[in-house]
Amino acid sequence: MKITQAFTVEAVHRLPNVPEAHHGLNEVEGLDTPTAETIAAWIWHRAKGGLRGLCAVTVFETPMSWAEFAGD
Repeated sequence: MKITQAFTVEAVHRLPNVPEAHHGLNEVEGLDTPTAETIAAWIWHRAKGGLRGLCAVTVFETPMSWAEFAGD
């Protein structure tokens, strides 16, 4: 059995050196560069201990663009 969790990200982050008005995810410790890839890994590392059987975390940027992190 594969258990996964998907999270969406819609314009709530900014990349370093790219002017943008949104500051939400840049304020979170450990998300200095909040891309879909780093957000998926960040969620994985925090959720793995409490979600036995977690196989992957998927973060969607759009319906056709996402990053999936399945551990180290």
